[in-house]
Amino acid sequence: MFISVAANPGFTEDASKPEVNPIEPEAMSILMNMAQNLSTKEKIKAKIKTGYDAVQANGQKIEFGSIRTVKFKRPNLCRVDITERDGTEKGIVFDGTDIVAFDKEEKIYAKAPKPGTCDDALDYLKNEIQIHEFPLSELFSAKLPEHLKEIITEGYVVGESRIGDTPVSHLAFRSDEVDVQLWIDTKKNLPKKIIISYKNHVENPQFWAYFKEWDLSPRLTDSNFKFEPPKDFEKIPFSTVKIMKEGENTDDKK
Repeated sequence: MFISVAANPGFTEDASKPEVNPIEPEAMSILMNMAQNLSTKEKIKAKIKTGYDAVQANGQKIEFGSIRTVKFKRPNLCRVDITERDGTEKGIVFDGTDIVAFDKEEKIYAKAPKPGTCDDALDYLKNEIQIHEFPLSELFSAKLPEHLKEIITEGYVVGESRIGDTPVSHLAFRSDEVDVQLWIDTKKNLPKKIIISYKNHVENPQFWAYFKEWDLSPRLTDSNFKFEPPKDFEKIPFSTVKIMKEGENTDDKK
């Protein structure tokens, strides 16, 4: 889970902990406090810088990334606007009744009825449509504390550190599918940075996110969660929507 440079012992640091209790109470306490803080807020706006490894056919990992603006007005309004590094703009919008995925570059959109909550919409996209453009969806779930308790098998506090001028608690967790490093802002009790390693993938690709801005009382109205397709946009079935999965082969993009 941690990167080391074997050729130079000066760059190698062992952050492992003895396996007395696979989940340290202190680590879980810090994590649960953050999860409770996020899951109980009615309105959330976050600006996130992300990067992910796309594994090529030859096994090489190429990094892609984006800036994502996330807006939630619970229980049933949410939106993710994504600007890729090449300038491509796309996103996902849910207004409590319909889910829309759009791509401004391709001038296409897909729309499907799915009445319910934001959690219902994200579960539908991930499990039924299999769109994984939003790997941080669980972080914005109203059921975040319960979800974390269910999946975490190991966890501990790596230590206290800083990211820029921000004091953070550096935590490490494991589940059956991923290894996670999480840095939590100790003053705001919010995520500052996360690295997710997909350990069951043969190439062990990673997704990372840096949380540039948090606003837990943003000015959001229902109109922020409406999507009106421009006249030159083509409507397509959700079954044909192709949004890159984290760690997916991207040879066809070249």
